[in-house]
Formats: sequence, C-alpha cells, structure tokens
Amino acid sequence: MQFLVLAAAALASAVSAATTTPKILVPNSNSVWPYKGDFYVLWDKAGVAEKKANLILMNGDGPAYALAMDIDLTVGNQLITVPTYYPQGENYTVFFWGSSAANRSETFRLGKF
Repeated sequence: MQFLVLAAAALASAVSAATTTPKILVPNSNSVWPYKGDFYVLWDKAGVAEKKANLILMNGDGPAYALAMDIDLTVGNQLITVPTYYPQGENYTVFFWGSSAANRSETFRLGKF
C-alpha cells in the first residue's frame, strides 16, 4: 500500500512539472498591433505538455476572437495578420484556449494609433 502512495505521489509530481499551456512573451505591454499588420505571438515552449491549442484574442471583458486554430505549441511562435474588423482598443490580450489568466499575455494596443 505504501508503494502505491509513493508511486501516485511521483506521478503527480511529474504531471505537475509539465506545463499544459505556455507563458506568452509577446505581445506585451509595449506592443501595438496596427490593422493589417503581421506580428508574431511568441511563447516559452519549454515544458509544453500539450502539442495543439487555439490562440484567442480578447478586448478586456468583451468578446473573444479566434486568431489561429490548432497551432503547434512546440514551435514557440505563430504569425498573425491583424484584421481590420476588430475594434480599436488598449486592453487586448491573447491566450491559449483553456489556459488560466496567468497564461494570458500582458495587455497591448490594437488599431490605429
């Protein structure tokens, strides 16, 4: 019985060491995405456990927009072309679908500035 408890603890430790969604490095608070611009979203790919995710854009508490679907998290970046139909704003973040608030990017600006 003690062996099973130790084995379960070791397995839980190994699972928690793997990151399911990586930390987004760019965009950050210095980023400005003008309409029709091409930008890379960059993230720390070390320890990524899941290989695929959807990249989502959100303006504050407003609606969420899909930027890229089924991207490969092991690559560490994704090229994005900013469409013109997103409202201009200064409170945008990107995140991977299903990630926690800790895995959101810093807020950045999008639109004509």
